[in-house]
Amino acid sequence: MGPLSYAEVAVDAAVSQPRTFTYKIPPHLPTQPGQLVWVPFGRRVLQGIVVDLSPASPVEATRDILQTVGPAPLLGPVQLALGPWTSEYYRCTLFAALSLMLPPGFEAQVRSRLSLAPDADIDSLKLRPELAGALRTLADQPRQSQADFLKPLGRSGSRELEQLVQRGLVRRTVTLPKPLAPRYEAFVL
Repeated sequence: MGPLSYAEVAVDAAVSQPRTFTYKIPPHLPTQPGQLVWVPFGRRVLQGIVVDLSPASPVEATRDILQTVGPAPLLGPVQLALGPWTSEYYRCTLFAALSLMLPPGFEAQVRSRLSLAPDADIDSLKLRPELAGALRTLADQPRQSQADFLKPLGRSGSRELEQLVQRGLVRRTVTLPKPLAPRYEAFVL
């Protein structure tokens, strides 16, 4: 059997059934079952829990795991075995079932910063006034957080932002949280 180059990951996303997604393990990133990782999922970067490792992928195209959260697994074999049962019994995603067993403090979010492309001409785009105003603010305040950019835009803002990113008018920089170091406390009995 060859090296374990692929990981089955339960991703923190709303999926219709308890399932995992296959990701390639980069050579520089040692990964073990039970480890919390950051993975690309569609256009987003989400947390996931490595459920299993395998030498081959069941699908042709896979994406790489981006980063591990900490050097060691957070869940053991017993928790990983309990996850699918919990997911099926409570009709929730596999990640939701497994995340109940994670230590507190692992709810970190990816931070996205936006900047306007240098050649973007806001006036020629024929945008609704709120979106044009948000882009002008972005031109004045580069590296604005995505959350701050979307606040004045309402419900359609996220879709409009994705269209601007795809057209190359807005650039998005994603920053992953730093891996957490274990915290030890002494107790006197």
